[in-house]
Amino acid sequence: MATIYEVAKHAGVSVATVSRVINKKGYVKESTRKIVEASIEALNYTPNSIARKLFTKTINTIGFLIPDIGNPFFPELYKYVEKYAEQAGCNIILFNSNYDEKREQKFIDLMHSKIIDAAIIVSDSMTSDKLEELIFPVITLDRKISENISSITVNNYTGARQAVSYLNSVGCQSIAHISGPSDNFTALERFRGYQDEVKKINMRSIVSVGDYTIQGAVKATNELFNLYPEVDGIFASNDLVALGVIKSLTKKGVDLTKLHFIGFDGIGLGIGISPEITTMVQPIDKIARSAVNLLIDETDEVRHLVYDVSLLKRDT
Repeated sequence: MATIYEVAKHAGVSVATVSRVINKKGYVKESTRKIVEASIEALNYTPNSIARKLFTKTINTIGFLIPDIGNPFFPELYKYVEKYAEQAGCNIILFNSNYDEKREQKFIDLMHSKIIDAAIIVSDSMTSDKLEELIFPVITLDRKISENISSITVNNYTGARQAVSYLNSVGCQSIAHISGPSDNFTALERFRGYQDEVKKINMRSIVSVGDYTIQGAVKATNELFNLYPEVDGIFASNDLVALGVIKSLTKKGVDLTKLHFIGFDGIGLGIGISPEITTMVQPIDKIARSAVNLLIDETDEVRHLVYDVSLLKRDT
């Protein structure tokens, strides 16, 4: 007897698409629907009761994949996801990939084994092919991986431009950027925003490459000021990087009141030090609530939500 996976392969589509056709739920192009129906007939496939329920079953357990539990942004996001999942009667299982594709694949395997019923995924390496194979509800955060999979992102590009504009407005004459990893979507969008804004205000672009960690930021800041001691404004690619900037400059004996810097994310650690970090705040509560709501939404409509970030002025 043919399986749903064989039908998907025969039709050249994902298992999720076959499931949508079987259950008459969710959008499928008419031409694609006809191909799937032809494959079902050709293979004499008969959906059993389990297969019919796979895509429509009640969500009891949500898997939440994050790339780096060491970044405080993700535990803070998890706290809110857990809150809204519990309100919806769902359990949450947290998975940390450490940016390891093999660990991400283990997560996908768990999805196939039906241990979890739906997933919230934050990944820079996950491909649309892997996710579209799944017959469970999936939503991605931080970046849109596929037009066919719901996503929630923030406007990193616009937020970066606002950050640079703010530094310029408080009198900075030489604004540098300590970037995140070169293979990270959010880091690249923030870098792009920085580049476009300094170009707009007719200022030189000065970039030192970091890696979204305090240690990497310390190294990048040291290198930055060795080459460009005149810098008086820094746009840090996230709040951890901003913490690294403070650590580096404090060790150098630099008077922090003589320059301005701004982070990105709005994590709680930003007020746990002195000076408190000015930052572009992501609406973590709203992101978490929307992610859970989209997963349990019975309409199965694919949606792509983009939220703005907001400037939070503090000491820096």
